[in-house]
Amino acid sequence: STNASLSFVDVYFDRAIDSGSFTKDDVVVVDPNGDAVEINSVSALNNANTSFRIYFNQTTRVCGVYSIELGPEILSDEGVVMNQNGGYPNGEADDKYVGTFEIKLPDLTVSDVTAPGTAALGAEINVSWTTTNAGTADALGSWRDKIYLVKKSDGSGSRLHLATVDAGTGAALGTAIAVGRSVTRSATVTLPLNKEGWGPGDYYLVVESDVDGAVLEISEANNAAVSGKITVDYARFPDLAVSGVTGPTSVAPGDSVTISWTTTNLGELATSGSWNETIYMSFDGTTDDAIALRTLRRSGALAPNGGSENRSATVTIPTSPTPTTRSQNRTRTTTPASPRRRPSPASSSFPSRRRASTKARRRSAQPSRAAAPSIRTRP
Repeated sequence: STNASLSFVDVYFDRAIDSGSFTKDDVVVVDPNGDAVEINSVSALNNANTSFRIYFNQTTRVCGVYSIELGPEILSDEGVVMNQNGGYPNGEADDKYVGTFEIKLPDLTVSDVTAPGTAALGAEINVSWTTTNAGTADALGSWRDKIYLVKKSDGSGSRLHLATVDAGTGAALGTAIAVGRSVTRSATVTLPLNKEGWGPGDYYLVVESDVDGAVLEISEANNAAVSGKITVDYARFPDLAVSGVTGPTSVAPGDSVTISWTTTNLGELATSGSWNETIYMSFDGTTDDAIALRTLRRSGALAPNGGSENRSATVTIPTSPTPTTRSQNRTRTTTPASPRRRPSPASSSFPSRRRASTKARRRSAQPSRAAAPSIRTRP
């Protein structure tokens, strides 16, 4: 038997043969399907003419038991015809040699390609598949499997290569894939993002085993399988928004007050994990230089597309609000300086008292702003 495809077979005689009497017409080979294997030629392998090679017209990889018949009109170097049955006379029909040989090969097949039913463009997804040896010999050595993204459920058409996975024997498996045994493999692949022709839509994954033909198999036609449909779209995210912030209209330093608000998820994906929500005391309705009064850690799921939750917390108004230079900075930036004239020789080099008092009145006329609470959510 042999674990290889065959383009020839060698035969050995117990005595020297007249090589001129041994031709392709003296050979009959039949494959496991009952079909004759066409013989191309016969040639001697040694000078003693005891070993010969029988060449086929084409390589065969049909697995199973082959039959071979030689003779009976092959002559020894002394001119004696074959006598396989040991009877008399020589050269009878049953004096021909009858034997068998067997071809055993592995056959890698792929099945059960699984992947998520939905995914986002640019996201990583896990793919798993099963490789089975459906042949008659162990699958040895190493080979590579490839994963492709396709648009048709039968795996045909344009393909986008996503990953190559080293397979076969080695550190990952340790042993060969024996006849009838299966191995499940998995890999993480990244879906394309902003790649022309591969936008949102329905896709499939193709896993093809032994893409380089490293393993001699019974058939290469069953080395691929297709996953189920994967609906791919742009990534969806939660989108937290705060509304309905309420609290007292006036407070004094040191007061403990209750602030209420509503947190709403305006996004297309439910929240997960946890995030911070911080209450600020603001002088201008923004969080720029605002004073953080309290931070609350929130967790749980807010449903997408409007899922909301009413919240409240008690905070203490600080006795010494900071920063202390806020009003000065605001006055300086909102009151631009007027262009100055060069003083005449007869005039004073200092601004007049009237100008100074006007400037003071302008500064004092700035309306004072009460601090206002504000809420900001941060991951």
